[in-house]
Amino acid sequence: QVVTDLFQALSERDFNKLKSYCTTDISILENGITWNLDTLEQKIISTKAIPDFKRDNMIGFLDTRVKGKTAWVSYNNRADLTRNGQKGYVQWLESVVLVKEGKGWKIQLLHSTLIKRG
Repeated sequence: QVVTDLFQALSERDFNKLKSYCTTDISILENGITWNLDTLEQKIISTKAIPDFKRDNMIGFLDTRVKGKTAWVSYNNRADLTRNGQKGYVQWLESVVLVKEGKGWKIQLLHSTLIKRG
Protein backbone atom coordinates (compact mmCIF):
# COMPACT_ATOMS: atom_id res chain seq x y z
CA GLN A 1 0.00 0.00 0.00
CA VAL A 2 2.88 2.39 0.75
CA VAL A 3 4.11 2.15 -2.85
CA THR A 4 0.66 2.98 -4.23
CA ASP A 5 0.26 5.83 -1.73
CA LEU A 6 3.67 7.28 -2.62
CA PHE A 7 2.78 7.55 -6.30
CA GLN A 8 -0.67 8.94 -5.49
CA ALA A 9 1.00 11.69 -3.44
CA LEU A 10 3.30 12.35 -6.40
CA SER A 11 0.24 12.67 -8.66
CA GLU A 12 -1.37 15.05 -6.17
CA ARG A 13 1.90 17.01 -5.99
CA ASP A 14 1.72 16.79 -2.21
CA PHE A 15 5.30 16.70 -0.95
CA ASN A 16 4.40 16.46 2.74
CA LYS A 17 2.25 13.39 2.11
CA LEU A 18 4.91 11.88 -0.17
CA LYS A 19 7.58 12.47 2.47
CA SER A 20 5.50 10.59 5.06
CA TYR A 21 5.98 7.37 3.03
CA CYS A 22 9.79 7.70 2.91
CA THR A 23 12.63 7.36 5.36
CA THR A 24 14.54 10.60 5.86
CA ASP A 25 17.56 9.07 4.13
CA ILE A 26 15.72 7.61 1.12
CA SER A 27 17.79 6.91 -2.00
CA ILE A 28 16.09 6.81 -5.37
CA LEU A 29 18.10 5.40 -8.25
CA GLU A 30 16.51 6.94 -11.34
CA ASN A 31 18.06 6.57 -14.80
CA GLY A 32 21.62 6.42 -13.49
CA ILE A 33 21.19 9.34 -11.06
CA THR A 34 20.72 9.20 -7.29
CA TRP A 35 17.83 11.29 -5.95
CA ASN A 36 16.86 12.10 -2.36
CA LEU A 37 13.96 13.90 -0.65
CA ASP A 38 15.25 17.29 -1.83
CA THR A 39 15.19 16.04 -5.42
CA LEU A 40 11.61 14.82 -5.03
CA GLU A 41 10.57 18.16 -3.59
CA GLN A 42 12.11 20.00 -6.57
CA LYS A 43 10.34 17.66 -9.03
CA ILE A 44 7.01 18.37 -7.34
CA ILE A 45 7.64 22.12 -7.33
CA SER A 46 8.44 22.01 -11.06
CA THR A 47 5.17 20.21 -11.87
CA LYS A 48 3.17 22.76 -9.86
CA ALA A 49 4.22 25.34 -12.46
CA ILE A 50 2.36 23.34 -15.15
CA PRO A 51 -1.36 24.29 -14.90
CA ASP A 52 -2.73 21.24 -16.72
CA PHE A 53 -0.36 18.68 -15.18
CA LYS A 54 -1.98 15.33 -14.52
CA ARG A 55 -0.48 11.95 -13.67
CA ASP A 56 -2.40 8.68 -13.49
CA ASN A 57 -0.50 5.68 -12.10
CA MET A 58 -0.96 2.01 -12.86
CA ILE A 59 1.11 -0.32 -10.71
CA GLY A 60 1.29 -4.06 -11.26
CA PHE A 61 2.95 -5.83 -8.36
CA LEU A 62 5.26 -8.71 -9.25
CA ASP A 63 6.73 -9.89 -5.94
CA THR A 64 6.66 -8.97 -2.25
CA ARG A 65 8.92 -10.48 0.40
CA VAL A 66 9.04 -9.64 4.08
CA LYS A 67 11.68 -10.64 6.59
CA GLY A 68 11.35 -9.06 10.01
CA LYS A 69 11.35 -5.29 9.67
CA THR A 70 12.48 -5.28 6.03
CA ALA A 71 10.40 -5.80 2.88
CA TRP A 72 11.33 -5.99 -0.81
CA VAL A 73 8.74 -5.24 -3.49
CA SER A 74 9.06 -5.36 -7.27
CA TYR A 75 6.46 -3.97 -9.67
CA ASN A 76 5.72 -2.55 -13.10
CA ASN A 77 4.88 1.13 -13.01
CA ARG A 78 3.17 3.15 -15.74
CA ALA A 79 2.31 6.83 -15.52
CA ASP A 80 -0.05 8.42 -18.03
CA LEU A 81 0.90 12.08 -18.13
CA THR A 82 -0.66 15.31 -19.34
CA ARG A 83 1.35 18.53 -19.37
CA ASN A 84 1.21 21.63 -21.51
CA GLY A 85 -1.58 20.10 -23.60
CA GLN A 86 0.51 17.03 -24.45
CA LYS A 87 -0.35 13.48 -23.43
CA GLY A 88 2.18 10.71 -23.01
CA TYR A 89 3.24 7.86 -20.80
CA VAL A 90 6.29 6.40 -19.14
CA GLN A 91 6.81 2.77 -18.11
CA TRP A 92 9.33 1.53 -15.56
CA LEU A 93 10.35 -1.69 -13.86
CA GLU A 94 10.93 -0.78 -10.23
CA SER A 95 11.82 -2.23 -6.88
CA VAL A 96 11.72 -0.82 -3.38
CA VAL A 97 13.17 -1.75 -0.03
CA LEU A 98 10.92 -0.80 2.87
CA VAL A 99 11.68 -0.72 6.58
CA LYS A 100 9.18 -0.92 9.39
CA GLU A 101 9.13 2.22 11.53
CA GLY A 102 6.73 1.97 14.43
CA LYS A 103 3.52 0.42 13.11
CA GLY A 104 4.04 1.45 9.49
CA TRP A 105 6.34 0.86 6.54
CA LYS A 106 8.54 3.44 4.83
CA ILE A 107 10.46 3.31 1.59
CA GLN A 108 14.22 3.49 2.11
CA LEU A 109 15.40 2.62 -1.40
CA LEU A 110 13.65 2.84 -4.76
CA HIS A 111 15.34 1.59 -7.93
CA SER A 112 13.78 2.54 -11.24
CA THR A 113 14.59 1.18 -14.70
CA LEU A 114 13.05 3.06 -17.62
CA ILE A 115 11.30 0.68 -20.02
CA LYS A 116 9.52 2.95 -22.51
CA ARG A 117 8.28 6.49 -23.15
CA GLY A 118 5.42 7.25 -25.45
